[in-house]
Amino acid sequence: MEIIKIIEKIIENSLKELKIELPENNKIEITHPDILKHGDYTTNVALVLSRIMSKNPRDIAEDIIKNIKDENIEKVEIAGAGFINFYLSKDFYLNNLINKEIVKKKETNKFLVEHSSPNLFKPFHIGHLVNNAIGQSLGNIIETFGNNVTWLSFPSDVSPGIAKTVWGIKDKNIQNKLDLKKIGEAYAWGVKNYDENDDLKIEINEINKKIYNNLEEIISDDCGKIEDEDLKIYIDGRKISEDYFKKLTKKLGSKFDKFIYESEAEIVGKKYIFDNLEKAFIESEKAIVFEGSKYGLYDNVFINSDGFATYAGKDIGLLKIKFDNYDFDKSITVTDVEQKQHFQVVKKAAEILNKEWSDKSEYLQHGRLKFAGGVKISSRLGNVPVADDLIEKVKQNILEKMEDRGFSSGELEDISNKLAIASLKYSILKVKAGKNIMFDIEKDTDPKGNSAPYLLYSLVRAKSILRKSKDIKIKNDIIKLKKSDIVDLERVMYRFEEEVVESYKYFSSHHIANYLYQIASEFNSFYKNNKILDEENKDLKYNLLIIKKYISVLEKGLNLLGIEFVEKM
Repeated sequence: MEIIKIIEKIIENSLKELKIELPENNKIEITHPDILKHGDYTTNVALVLSRIMSKNPRDIAEDIIKNIKDENIEKVEIAGAGFINFYLSKDFYLNNLINKEIVKKKETNKFLVEHSSPNLFKPFHIGHLVNNAIGQSLGNIIETFGNNVTWLSFPSDVSPGIAKTVWGIKDKNIQNKLDLKKIGEAYAWGVKNYDENDDLKIEINEINKKIYNNLEEIISDDCGKIEDEDLKIYIDGRKISEDYFKKLTKKLGSKFDKFIYESEAEIVGKKYIFDNLEKAFIESEKAIVFEGSKYGLYDNVFINSDGFATYAGKDIGLLKIKFDNYDFDKSITVTDVEQKQHFQVVKKAAEILNKEWSDKSEYLQHGRLKFAGGVKISSRLGNVPVADDLIEKVKQNILEKMEDRGFSSGELEDISNKLAIASLKYSILKVKAGKNIMFDIEKDTDPKGNSAPYLLYSLVRAKSILRKSKDIKIKNDIIKLKKSDIVDLERVMYRFEEEVVESYKYFSSHHIANYLYQIASEFNSFYKNNKILDEENKDLKYNLLIIKKYISVLEKGLNLLGIEFVEKM
């Protein structure tokens, strides 16, 4: 039984002994005290009862604790106005140290987790980096409870922006020497000229129509037979962009079971919408519109006047593909906060078309990544920071801090690369879901601050202690080990599962991220205040047991955040 359930039962039994009944709508809380020395759990039950019984809460608390007896509880104290503080027993902490199962709660649900959906023909920018870190971590957390996760990405491979890029490639005459950098430059060139030249708008819009009208052929196995220059540029650019995306997300530690492309969803969504017009849509100026204003939202075009599915129409097609091809209990899509209203409209339309689609679909928004001292940057101008460039900049910052440490060039490359990605991920994940993220390159790479390097350095230090103590054997009868008072690190470590449950409950990794900083801080205090490997340390073996548990908890937490370990720092 979870310890909090045990404490609830203890309070319930104590009240029965006193013949006191709690009201059904009671607001009794059992939480952790803000200060560790005040115990492991605290409850306001006496304060709640005092309002009902018109009696001093401390007197009620005194009566309650007289009847408390449990092997898991070392002592109980009354604090402040009448809070009851519980201190867990040494045996409880011993059992926690030797228990290898860190997360015990298990489920068997099936999830689809969709994240990192890139705009092909454009570099993977910092917004995608945020989406990737959050989506991957969320899926990891869902999996750790025993659930089955299918990992999806929904690349945008058909849009007016892509038509601008195709024109830009052709205008620059670089179709025979394409790489991702040139594709990005062609996109920016196409956007600039499109906005400045009305005649060019007609030409680019025709390229866009041509791509849409030939989607089935473009995405077929026979696409190599296509001779049209625009379509050939499109096919080559799509392949280069897709290869880059796969390479980068692999570097970031992501995995995908399936890519569902917008081109596929456009075909499916358009057909489904036309087949179900009367259920949810109206025709307006040759476009197919969903009247979201009827539901407190906004009206949105799902099929435009040219007969092509818009982003909203493609999202309906995506839902159709998901529900036709996968068996799942919940579909989670990680999106940018500025897309919140868009997905509210999509979900409402989905509810009317097929209620199961709405019931089983959840759209989670994340905030925008900003830089300390900087301003928000728009990707429409082609000057949004690219993920690769940001990673490289962070990496160079870390390399400057690693000079003269005796690492080989290969070690420097590996360690700095891992630390750069870890620094960015942690800065993203320690922020509550939906909130904007402020990345400070100095603070977020500081091995002495609230950063990934700090967590990883504390892990390296802990492993170093175990390596140095490899000849010291901890026998199975550790119950007989000499043990001084419970240390704060032990008190914090056992709370790990609670934080994982909170991250799962609210689909936000910040509970785990901030918890890891707390236990790393407690470990470093423990390390500083104890001469662990000293021969005169009477608690040597127990201290090593604590460190071994600390390593397993920290590694599990870092894994859930998608942060890769380093062996040296």
